[in-house]
Amino acid sequence: IIATCMPAREGGGFTGSEERRQQLLRQLLDGGAEFLDIPHDEDIPAWAYSARIIHSWHQGAEEEADLEAVHASLRDKAKAGDLIKIVAFARDQAGAQAVLKLYRKGAESTDLLAFAQGELGTWTRIAVLKLGSPWLYCCLEGAETAPGQLSIDALVGLPLAKFDQLWAVVGSPISHSLSPLLWNAAFAAEHQSAIYLAVDCVDLSALFEASPADLWRGFSVTSPLKSDAAQLAGGYCAITDAAGSTNTLLRDKSGTWIALNTDGLGAFAALREAGL
Repeated sequence: IIATCMPAREGGGFTGSEERRQQLLRQLLDGGAEFLDIPHDEDIPAWAYSARIIHSWHQGAEEEADLEAVHASLRDKAKAGDLIKIVAFARDQAGAQAVLKLYRKGAESTDLLAFAQGELGTWTRIAVLKLGSPWLYCCLEGAETAPGQLSIDALVGLPLAKFDQLWAVVGSPISHSLSPLLWNAAFAAEHQSAIYLAVDCVDLSALFEASPADLWRGFSVTSPLKSDAAQLAGGYCAITDAAGSTNTLLRDKSGTWIALNTDGLGAFAALREAGL
């Protein structure tokens, strides 16, 4: 159980007095809450340490921020057993990817819970689980408390507790894609420890640079990235080499990205099945 009572200045809904807020938090701890989520700029009262503290920072929709500096500041404040929560706001691709860099540098002696809110950051809520984030926040259908928050219904059937492979379709726009629905159903049917996401991306090299080396197993590539993806790959199939573009990137055991192109083969297979 996580106890929190975020004031309006931190994007929460509580508008009462600080004395009343502290009273509510103490009542929640007395009720058995294991974690206490407290805004990053507050002093931690002694009574709060009957629970594990979550030092919580939220980026405003129009706020510019250096996430690495925020992380360093919270890390200095945290004690052993505390958690650090950094919620960025993804106004664009870079805003979503910024949280990945925090995990790439490591959470050191504290546990890190960092993701990006906003529709462009939805995928980070799941991706960071593979990087060590202890949990994700979700909601009942239609009861979102933050932009880009996933519903329980959207998560049912995904191996969130532990998965070995992370895949995604990349391109922009991407929210209309049915690929995650298709591939996650296929993974479940084959009992694969894998999750497939949709990542809005206009600069694939920037996504590669931000991501820890072993985060992604592969990508389905769509517009406008097919030519860029082929140029980033370290190996090619013959069709990709001839076409100069790719629709699939796979990371092999050595970490090299291999570019494949199944568009033509898929089109010919469909024509054959139609008897043409």
